[in-house]
Amino acid sequence: MVRNYFSQRAGRAPENITFEHFREITNIQYQKFKNDGYFQHSFGYNCVDDPYYIDGVIKIGLAQQLILTFGEVGKYLNPEKESILNLDYYLLFDLIEFLHDYIAKPIESRYHSYSNCGIHVISASVEEGQKEWRDELNKSLVLLEPPHRFTNDGNIELLPSSEGLQDLVDKYEVPLDIENVDSRVKHACNLFLKHGSTLNDKRDALKNLADVFEFLRKDLKNYLPNKEERELFNIANNFSIRHHKDTQKTQYDQESYFTWFFYSYLSTIDLFSKLKKQSE
Repeated sequence: MVRNYFSQRAGRAPENITFEHFREITNIQYQKFKNDGYFQHSFGYNCVDDPYYIDGVIKIGLAQQLILTFGEVGKYLNPEKESILNLDYYLLFDLIEFLHDYIAKPIESRYHSYSNCGIHVISASVEEGQKEWRDELNKSLVLLEPPHRFTNDGNIELLPSSEGLQDLVDKYEVPLDIENVDSRVKHACNLFLKHGSTLNDKRDALKNLADVFEFLRKDLKNYLPNKEERELFNIANNFSIRHHKDTQKTQYDQESYFTWFFYSYLSTIDLFSKLKKQSE
């Protein structure tokens, strides 16, 4: 049962948590889900009555799948052998996303009481397990500084810095009846906001949005003032986003400016779409 406690009922906002605290929460959540059999569907289990390991649908164990997925570093991600409490920001979030890919909620199971063997899962739901994993981690991710979120696609990404920008990312409008624009914009958002996004990732995201502008350029002229329309392409062409020439402007704080460029581009696409819809 989800319950609001006294401070929540009194309207007190929850305090931000440290990364170290979030790591502890993740460790507790993993142990809880594992003990409830949420990883048996994928990775199987040991039974005291059987001399062999009972395979899950993956046919190999969690440790082996981690190595196949991440290579050598996978050895350090195994929550059964290495403590989650030792992982850094990148490795912890990698592990959380990995576990999301292989979790499944037990639908039918039995408890094997002999020698306290434990739960044996008979059938499970991947979708329900993934949703519960996201829901539990999201309660804490949003309290990190900066805040993050677990998307329905199974990706951890940075939350926009304000509620208005978050609404823009989640609810932007795209031009009517124009193919590939929505998918390009979504890809740009995922690339820009994903956890661990590098400057190159963000530059590629901006290039995707600039390509959308190029595709819409003829229509944009009908809805945006000429000066504003020219400035959008000036940013794309002269600030080391689409081109790499000696004449490019590079002496600026790319981290900060890329964020400004991103939301400027996204809000312009949204504005253009709304104006276009009103005129049709």
